[in-house]
Amino acid sequence: KLFGEGRVEVTMVSVKDSLKEEFGDAAARRVKMQMERRGIKTVYGERVDSFAEETLLLSNGSTLNYDIALLSTGAAAAPWLRSSTDLATSSSGFLLVHPTLQCVGHPHVFAAGDCAGPLPNDDVAAAGEAVDALLRNVPKAGVYAVRQAATLRRNVVAACKAIAGAAAAADDEEKKGGGAGVKEALKALDLDDYVPQRGFLSLLSLGNKSAVGTKWGVAFEGPWVWKLKDHIDQSWMRQFPALASTPAAAAARAKLVADMASGGDSAVSAAAREVAGMDAEKAAALMRDTEAEDYMVPLAVLDRMRDEDGFREAVVKGMAD
Repeated sequence: KLFGEGRVEVTMVSVKDSLKEEFGDAAARRVKMQMERRGIKTVYGERVDSFAEETLLLSNGSTLNYDIALLSTGAAAAPWLRSSTDLATSSSGFLLVHPTLQCVGHPHVFAAGDCAGPLPNDDVAAAGEAVDALLRNVPKAGVYAVRQAATLRRNVVAACKAIAGAAAAADDEEKKGGGAGVKEALKALDLDDYVPQRGFLSLLSLGNKSAVGTKWGVAFEGPWVWKLKDHIDQSWMRQFPALASTPAAAAARAKLVADMASGGDSAVSAAAREVAGMDAEKAAALMRDTEAEDYMVPLAVLDRMRDEDGFREAVVKGMAD
């Protein structure tokens, strides 16, 4: 709601506590604390049923006046996946896929990303069990979809070769049309399984060049978290050269490279050496620092936590104490 003279009232309406659900207790507490400090109101347990001019109607019958409404929805399956195909779906409409990313009952159809609901193993699909409770905990997040791509590519290429071979060897037109010969060839393939990573680094900007991060159930915040997020985002975008084709983009890119010169290989190596001999207590204290600016050493701590179970457990315990 806008009141003029720069005064803005912000209210967030959510049918569930998505912060806690998506980021965990520790990170959600930090974000909610920042929201309270900035006077952001929250309405949990209600949904927006309809819009009228400058008024929202909530599910409990109350109304909320607004000047600007921003909609933020989660992932949902496209209705046509269930209504216009005979592909197996979960109760939420997501396509059920084997670990190979092949659709259940249709080995020639592959699915990945938000539309897919990966099953833990082939036996579950074959047994026809209550699959909703058995779907892998693969969040609808880009970091999972991106890593499915490599498995998807290898398996699709192998499947295409198998289909071509089966068609070439077919004795009759029925098999050439995609009949039993093709399905048998696909079933005989030794395809790769997609194995999701154990959790992922979540980073949420707080809007003032500070951010909150979470992994392994612990949370951390500060300017260094925002700089780490910015570094990751910018590094990702630099993989697309077409985006830097204009002079303005090229200049911005050159500035970014100069600004992040401290994040080069030598800085990475120095941070890794520093963390290699660091005890868990010091590492936990470093991760709790909300004023730090440099992200290289904390990032090296996260890398070591990923690689060393004992170190990770000790740091997590130290941050929780």
